[in-house]
Amino acid sequence: MTPFTLFKSRLFEEWRFQYRVWRSVLDWTVVLYLVLPALVFLWFEYRSWWEVDSWMGHVPSWGFILVSYFFLWNGKVRLGLREGDLLFLRQKREWMQTLMGSGLVYSFLFHVMATGGFLLLSGPLLIAHWGASPQEAGIWGVFLLLVRWNLSLHRCMWASVAPTWKRWLGHALLGAGLLPVWAASVRWGLSSPVLTAIGWIPAAAVAWFLLRRRLAVEGLFLDDVAREREYRLRFAALLLQGSGVLPERKAFRLRRPWLFRQSESLFRQRTSAAILAESALKPLVRLWRHLRSYLQLTVLLLVGIIQVPGLMKGVVWLIAWLLLYSWGRSCWREFIFSTGVSMFPWEKETVREAFRIYTFWVTLPGFGLISLGTGWILWGWAGLAAGVLAGPFLCRAGAGIGGEFERHRFLEENRWKRG
Repeated sequence: MTPFTLFKSRLFEEWRFQYRVWRSVLDWTVVLYLVLPALVFLWFEYRSWWEVDSWMGHVPSWGFILVSYFFLWNGKVRLGLREGDLLFLRQKREWMQTLMGSGLVYSFLFHVMATGGFLLLSGPLLIAHWGASPQEAGIWGVFLLLVRWNLSLHRCMWASVAPTWKRWLGHALLGAGLLPVWAASVRWGLSSPVLTAIGWIPAAAVAWFLLRRRLAVEGLFLDDVAREREYRLRFAALLLQGSGVLPERKAFRLRRPWLFRQSESLFRQRTSAAILAESALKPLVRLWRHLRSYLQLTVLLLVGIIQVPGLMKGVVWLIAWLLLYSWGRSCWREFIFSTGVSMFPWEKETVREAFRIYTFWVTLPGFGLISLGTGWILWGWAGLAAGVLAGPFLCRAGAGIGGEFERHRFLEENRWKRG
């Protein structure tokens, strides 16, 4: 066993893992009826981009600059480390150096493939519509690859050695300072291939310095392992969103929540129903994954109302309340069926009243905003006033109706009831 064969076995093991992840979703029916038609459609769509009258020709230069700039910041670096290396390989410096070096080489090859794919997609814009030659696009693509690689190495080290606020502040300052430089380099690089080729030299020198620095720096093992696990489970977490599959790194975990930091009371009346509803509401605003899902759903529904014509806005308005109610009910069931809640001998009316309170306050912020937007689009200021009244009214009515018909099966399965 050599360090390289160890890295190779880990790489093949991960490839098999990723294959099993996608194989569990893409069976032969999905591939035959969805994937293959999508690929054929995308191929014909890509061919149309090369035509003179294609919409690709109307893409502004600043749009391409922003897309390429975001592409720069999406690079990853993998080192092939595992948790067990802390016990068995940590003392063998040569093994660790070889493992990390192999991981860096693999990461660089992956960057080459990603940059090639980006150039392939942007080729119609650069060559067919902006008049750049394939050689000029290729020279600029190598410069893009080197800059992306340097940023990936920098982020890999900076995320481990800097605290959370310093990391975000450093990224913000670097991003703001690098954007105008990158905008100028895109314009000059595509028109001056000689100048771009000269830019390879300092970019390669910075990459060599960062590589040597990354292999020499110590004390980053645990962060490297956490980052490796996160990257390994990226597709599994994407397919199983909300299940907690993706591990959180310590650097991104808040010590205290942003909202309700002191566990303040939400309701003035301290009844059993109010306390139960309050206990279900606080995790929705304290946990970012819940709050993000709620905001995404609200914005998507609001955009849908803006896009649909005429009276269809009213239909989408009602569907918006139903979707927000369904989302809140799924979070309620996750909370109420937890062991810490279902073990207590709750009265049925207490649970129903708590569900009414909870449903009203879950649907009110998002649906209230949607109601205001719908009223303003349809009738202006009069519709805005109507939205102020209609939103809370439907939330209250829906909470009352839902509280009557919602089944809480754990009440019948409660061990106190069985006793």
